Amino acid sequence: MTKWRSPHKPGHWRAPQVWLHRLPVLLRTVGITMLLLQMLSLPLSPTLRRHGTDADFVDAHNTEWEVSEEDLQNLSLLHESCVTDTNAVLPWQYGAPGHHRPNGVATNPHEVIHENDPDLLQKLRQCPDVDIFLPIGLHGNGYCEDAVAYAKYLKSRLLPLWALEVKLFDPEVGHEVDYYNLYPTTPMIFFQHYWDGVPSSPRWPDQKPVYLMPNIEMVELTPEHYWRVDVVLCKIKVCCFLDGLKEAMPDAAKWARDWDFFQGEAEERNTWNNQAKAEVGARIVQTADPKIAKPGGKIKGSSGRNP
Repeated sequence: MTKWRSPHKPGHWRAPQVWLHRLPVLLRTVGITMLLLQMLSLPLSPTLRRHGTDADFVDAHNTEWEVSEEDLQNLSLLHESCVTDTNAVLPWQYGAPGHHRPNGVATNPHEVIHENDPDLLQKLRQCPDVDIFLPIGLHGNGYCEDAVAYAKYLKSRLLPLWALEVKLFDPEVGHEVDYYNLYPTTPMIFFQHYWDGVPSSPRWPDQKPVYLMPNIEMVELTPEHYWRVDVVLCKIKVCCFLDGLKEAMPDAAKWARDWDFFQGEAEERNTWNNQAKAEVGARIVQTADPKIAKPGGKIKGSSGRNP
């Protein structure tokens, strides 16, 4: 027997209800399709890379990254000055390309600033984007390697403690000024825990940023150090797992994924860090003066395992 179905019963409206349930799916499909079409219409940039555990957002083999012998000689001259003239202000201009002779001698020694310099105020006025604090006891090979690389490529300078404390009469304002008057907002880079109380000085402006370059082989840095700084400069992945940094910044371990690619390249090339190219300086001097005896063996740069 055929059953009669009233048009007012629910079953009569089943088909429209099914269509309404499918409407959101249809709208989502249309939306995703439009988004994909918009993305495909964008110009493809070779610099766009996936940012993840195997990120390769830079080409580590790019030949444009190769450092010229002129720049290597500049770094060698800066390094030599750093380890020998330990209580001077060392600016990046010293021995820069175009300012050294073929025999490896800088032609602009006047760029190095001493406390008795007659033009001290004028030279200290030349404000970089960032300053680097390097106390007198930190002028060994390792820290000088890092410091001069930062000075050169940040176009900065290495400052001893006296440069921060010296007071000089400024005729423009009619009274004495010091470093903090001249640079109240310029960031300063500190190495490890070697701060010499500088950021705690009553003269340190509240708005002056502190940048920290930690040494992964040392344990003196505490969470309190990291809480005090504005920027932590990590060059390799291991830096993100320092105990003090993990406690002060719980998300530090998440940053480590960004270093996977770079660390692999560093291990492959044995270049975890900056290294002094002493062999470049020796080769340039040797070429300029054939009377200089050649070394008995090949000169090797340090592996740079210490940051």
